Amino acid sequence: MDEQTLRYAELDSAHKLSGLASYYSTFFDGRKTANGEIYRNAKYSAAHLTLPLGTWIEVTSRATGRKLRLRVNDRGPYAKKFCLDLSQAAARYLGVDRTEDRHVDIRIIALPGEEPLPDEVLASVSARNGETETASLTEH
Repeated sequence: MDEQTLRYAELDSAHKLSGLASYYSTFFDGRKTANGEIYRNAKYSAAHLTLPLGTWIEVTSRATGRKLRLRVNDRGPYAKKFCLDLSQAAARYLGVDRTEDRHVDIRIIALPGEEPLPDEVLASVSARNGETETASLTEH
């Protein structure tokens, strides 16, 4: 493993990176997020209580197997049973908005100020871990 992958693994161990996902209400569309950006329902973004703002993550729905890359730009969720708040577009893509099973797995793919790890690096790590590949989307 390279130094960058080891750094992410260390960060993984300090944060809750799997559990139930929730998604934002339409009430928040147009309001400021914790990092000062304007939240938009139609964009891909996420809120996490402890990950550094600006961290890029790959979220995988356990129910649908779909993966999505997005950036943490807000704090939340504040309901203890959830580990991640997704924008409505992200929840819809992953199927979290319509499935009974809202369990997700979260993987850090870049720290603030870094570009997300290239697909070939993520694919090689996934292959070593026995994961299957699925399409992913990236939106800045």
